[in-house]
Amino acid sequence: MERCGSHPFLPTLSKTAVPKVSEYITTFYRDYNRSMKTAMRLIEYEKELQTKDVYSLVALACYFNECYKDCSKAFVKLERLQDISEKEREAYEMLAINLFSRHPPIDKPKKEFNCPKKDCKARITE
Repeated sequence: MERCGSHPFLPTLSKTAVPKVSEYITTFYRDYNRSMKTAMRLIEYEKELQTKDVYSLVALACYFNECYKDCSKAFVKLERLQDISEKEREAYEMLAINLFSRHPPIDKPKKEFNCPKKDCKARITE
């Protein structure tokens, strides 16, 4: 077992797993939109997963995708958790204040595309 690359968040993996992980990272590295969508899907599994972990991931993915409105919603959820200490709550509040004083909680404009169907004039958002 060895560390996969120099990325600090990657677990120790066997040499056979390294190509699969590197392919995954190349696919999702800096593809913040897909990462955010994946994180948002985790909300559906909030009861099975830790709520704090889910909304922390959502907040992080939304921030990097410049979807500050959704990021703000995730921070509100984190600040209202019942099972966190007052110190953690204050840390979330201070982080939210620092983030949203620089970036107002407004999402970036959505990309629109023409419908791929023939003779269709509808616009599709991402």
